[in-house]
Amino acid sequence: MKKYGNGLLDRKLLRELALRQSSGTVGLLYVQLAGGGDNGRTIIREWAREQPQLFWWGDMGADACLLLHVPGRDNRALTALLQASRLTLGTRLQALDAPPLLGDTVIAHAGRGHSPEREVLEGIIRARARALRTAESAKEAAGGGASGSEAAEGEALDSSRLWPDRSAAPGGAQIGSLAAVVPTFGPQARVSELARLFEGNARIQGAVIAEHRRPIGLVMKEKLHQLLAGQYGLSLYWDRPVSRIMDKQPLIVEASAPVEQVSQLAMDRDYGRLYDIVLITRAERLIGAASIRAILESITSLRTEAARTASPLTGLPGNGPIRMELERRIRGAESFAVIYADLDCFKWYNDGFGFHAGDELIRFTARVLQAALPAESGAFLGHIGGDDFIAVLAAADGEAACREAIRRFEAGVGAYYGAGPLPQTTDREGRALDRNGVALSLSLLACGGGGSERPTPERISREAAALKKRAKAEHGSVYVAGRVGGNQHGEGRL
Repeated sequence: MKKYGNGLLDRKLLRELALRQSSGTVGLLYVQLAGGGDNGRTIIREWAREQPQLFWWGDMGADACLLLHVPGRDNRALTALLQASRLTLGTRLQALDAPPLLGDTVIAHAGRGHSPEREVLEGIIRARARALRTAESAKEAAGGGASGSEAAEGEALDSSRLWPDRSAAPGGAQIGSLAAVVPTFGPQARVSELARLFEGNARIQGAVIAEHRRPIGLVMKEKLHQLLAGQYGLSLYWDRPVSRIMDKQPLIVEASAPVEQVSQLAMDRDYGRLYDIVLITRAERLIGAASIRAILESITSLRTEAARTASPLTGLPGNGPIRMELERRIRGAESFAVIYADLDCFKWYNDGFGFHAGDELIRFTARVLQAALPAESGAFLGHIGGDDFIAVLAAADGEAACREAIRRFEAGVGAYYGAGPLPQTTDREGRALDRNGVALSLSLLACGGGGSERPTPERISREAAALKKRAKAEHGSVYVAGRVGGNQHGEGRL
């Protein structure tokens, strides 16, 4: 039995795996070569020659899976062998410029009864997930922490399902949260390997062709079946490299892309590609794929949740989405600004002009704040409740947005007082104030992103409220600026 196979589900491998499964335990050692693929393969080949328990090495381009066998039903011996193998091979591969990911798992033992194809594929999923968790733990131990998107990747890869029926975007609306494990092959893999994969796994709809973890093509099950079903399909393509028949222009998106934007891109494709899976990358490296069904279900879920939590008065996102947006910004590497908006003397207005007029003033304030935020910048506006609003935007845009909001508010609020003289303005206790009408108080809080000190949503809320209190102590529409952990450092008005 040779120890090297061109791809994953080689016919000889499946026969050998089934035989060894009946007489002992089989483990899988997964290696992902981030760089230096040729040098990495040479190191693996030399190491494999020294391993008597290793009976197969499946070369998948940027990935490799090595199978080891221990007679008997005691998993402890196999676990010890896998740990030792991961350590020794990992030590040798550290010489590469880009250290690889390594993971291992038990994939088969006597009496389990699963098909060899399923054992190998699910084993790779588990081993890869373990490799990612190990890498993240090492990063956290070194003080690097794990970003939310990286954690989402590990969670997606840890699924035992080869292709989820359902998928949502928990905690956000980025396509990376929908990344599911997808079979990956190198461009020299044979068409026959993909055909066998699809034949034995009804839930797998497509396979990615990649070089050094960078996707270069896609093969969908239905299209491959159509190709092979032609009059000369089997004879022409069965033993050809998959690069000859792959779609060289699949839809590839970065993990940070919004789900709705990706949905639009997917629906804009020609009809023949309309239901092809979408490949998801991070820094141009493949992290998974999403089916059209998963994307559409996610959008439905997001819109339903947005409608459920939105303010019925303004239609703006409520407290749940506000917190999610703050947490997303806190996890990010960029600094950002938070604007907390409140109407001074709103109770006086509501009591004197009526609840309906008060609702209209709140809607006017929402429109003012929305118009003051920079267009197409990813700025977020939420309605906390009553006359309180919160905006989250890029740090550099904060002061300009505050000035524009005050300008627009002062220019338009007079229309809500009606004709005739303005009644005496009073505070909440009914005491006369030395000011006329409603004013807009803004607190502008600068928050650093990705630094050693990461604020919490609660801390941001407390400090923004303290700044707002300073703004409300001033006459007229005004903003007061500060930063998390620092003191107030400026204020402005028109």
